[in-house]
Amino acid sequence: MHDLFRLRLSMPWRWLLLVVLSTHNAHAAEPDFSYMALNGFDKVAVRLDGFSKDFAQYGLDPKAIARRVDDRLRDAGLTTLPLGEATRDPGAGLLIVKLSTREDSYRFLYYSLSLQVKRKIPLNNPAGGTIAHSVWNEGRTGAVRPNELDRVNGLVDELLAQFTAAYRQQNSLATTPAN
Repeated sequence: MHDLFRLRLSMPWRWLLLVVLSTHNAHAAEPDFSYMALNGFDKVAVRLDGFSKDFAQYGLDPKAIARRVDDRLRDAGLTTLPLGEATRDPGAGLLIVKLSTREDSYRFLYYSLSLQVKRKIPLNNPAGGTIAHSVWNEGRTGAVRPNELDRVNGLVDELLAQFTAAYRQQNSLATTPAN
């Protein structure tokens, strides 16, 4: 393993290696430990992180992405709330769409895109406190030229499709009568 640290990689390859090694899937890493983690909540706030307004010139408009995410979540049966309202609602979740980018000297953009869902877990204390915990996480990494940055739109849609399929499956199982 120590030989990995002695590799002489150019800067773009170092960033790509860092992005690939730092991405993980929380729900895939512990599939047997979590059970029906997406079941029972129907309200969620959406937060976009890392989507620069400057990316709009390349077809990656944060406002359009936020609208598309809201539409897809509503189609899946979730109610989208403003962040402030969701913070006060003990039954609301938080969906975070995060984009991290790094540009190299050759004008390649290395990106890491993730979709994370957090739910509030009650602490059962007298104040009625909760703690937020990630219950679903999926991501993608890659490299593009700035004029190809609009490809990230399709990846956001892909991650949303995976999440909404998992959400529908877990919530339809709960409403199916037992034999």
